[in-house]
Amino acid sequence: MIKLGCPFPFSVSWDILLQYWITCLSLTATVNKFYVLRDNSQLNIIQSHLKKPLKPVPSLNIRDPFQCLIPVRLIISQRGTIERGAVICIPTAEDLKKFEVVKNSKLFIGVHTEPQKEDENIQVRANLRSTHQKNLAFMRKKRKKIRIKADPTIHHGVYDSTHVSKCYNDVINNLWLPKDATSVLNNMSRRPIGFIEFGCETYVIGKCTGVGYCAYLGLDFMTQYNQESTVVLVRNCRDSLVYRFAQLQICTE
Repeated sequence: MIKLGCPFPFSVSWDILLQYWITCLSLTATVNKFYVLRDNSQLNIIQSHLKKPLKPVPSLNIRDPFQCLIPVRLIISQRGTIERGAVICIPTAEDLKKFEVVKNSKLFIGVHTEPQKEDENIQVRANLRSTHQKNLAFMRKKRKKIRIKADPTIHHGVYDSTHVSKCYNDVINNLWLPKDATSVLNNMSRRPIGFIEFGCETYVIGKCTGVGYCAYLGLDFMTQYNQESTVVLVRNCRDSLVYRFAQLQICTE
């Protein structure tokens, strides 16, 4: 997960994503809680505005916009799947030029590949694994000697490795995960605005679709600087480094 640059390996922490955008826009606010915008009239306004790029979203009566999540639906543009936990990112100008080339092509062309991150815990895990194996071997020999001598004054549970193995597993598992999700978001080569909660193949259109949530501040930022506000990048960050084009729609139903 560290090498793949995945900020949320198991479940998405939406408050961290919202706080990331507050920091990006240099706002002074703190996310204590978040909510999903369900007002269809406001969602329809945002959907219609996605087709009018390079302008800010019209002023809406949204309570605490820095804590607001917008429900979205993604449709993959070419081949590929959209899985749970996939990250939704803003494409750059160079990415949009590639989209003009590939949108009418049946051939798959890779948009962008996330640079593989450096895993600083490789040597730490190796040393910990070696030490753990030596401890298990030492405790195994001690238990064997106790069984041979059959000394009733020494309890064999003194060298029981169950608790040691449990502590080792807890530590080693944490070393496979990123320490700080915020730093992972900051180090991504494309700006994340949301994540997918459910993805599947739909036979109606013959493509993969996904449903998720985007930060309202992120959508507002994208519409101001991108000419194609309905085109985003999506990456299955839990098992892939490849970004793919997708069409973004606001869920109004």
